[in-house]
Amino acid sequence: MPRAKKSNHAVECKPLRGGRCKRSRDGKKKPIRVSKPCPRCKELRCALHCDCARRGVSRRVAKAKGRPGHATSQRHAQAEQQQQRQQQQRQRQPQQQQATLGVVLPLRQEVHSAAPVQVLGGSKFWDDALKEVAATRKTAFVASMVYDNSRLQTQLVAARRRGVEVEILVDRVFLQQGSWADKRLGILKKLGAKVFLASGKPYREVFGVTGLPGTYHAKALCLDGFVSYLGSANHSNNSQVNGEVIWKVRHEVVAAQTYDEAWSEARDVGAY
Repeated sequence: MPRAKKSNHAVECKPLRGGRCKRSRDGKKKPIRVSKPCPRCKELRCALHCDCARRGVSRRVAKAKGRPGHATSQRHAQAEQQQQRQQQQRQRQPQQQQATLGVVLPLRQEVHSAAPVQVLGGSKFWDDALKEVAATRKTAFVASMVYDNSRLQTQLVAARRRGVEVEILVDRVFLQQGSWADKRLGILKKLGAKVFLASGKPYREVFGVTGLPGTYHAKALCLDGFVSYLGSANHSNNSQVNGEVIWKVRHEVVAAQTYDEAWSEARDVGAY
């Protein structure tokens, strides 16, 4: 019995624009018969007339790349990605500027236009700090081994009279030695300021043997829970002629941490 002739389920390619497919494999310009759809665009047309060819990507190139899409769509995708990156960068710029400038309180929005961190010498520190104390509206915290600066005393007295909460933490041993601080702290206390005396860490706590307690050696000034001064300068008249280095930081988080650390370093705290 003769072998049955293999059936052919192929169909003629039909170009999208009409007419007959004239691409020929044998030179007779007969329409190409397609038995399988394009593996990429799923159109039942030859490689010359399917959607892939119309969009400029051959089936062979697409297969070699191993991913869907065509050259035009890839260019569109790259352009969209670039636009998204540019938009994200524009959105991040205001946030970065806000993080750099820190949080600005309404009362100080017009006053503070400088950098959030400044390094000051002794003279510049006092000129700048006294202006900030004069502008204080809520709280003023002073931590110092020595307190006998007459200009600061004047500004703190004025601040207390306009309702600012003043809190001072000074070294106990220095105050007992006798100085102008005793009289000045007494005046502030009569006006309602909170004054505390402290010492440093006990000698036994650190070294395990008996010895004199340490000195409360902190130097910090925090105003309105926003502006902080940290450095080598005591709050004394001598610091105006000494060689000093002080950091001025305008940030509420730094001010809160400065306040907490100043109290955590104080030992044997008692009211004045």
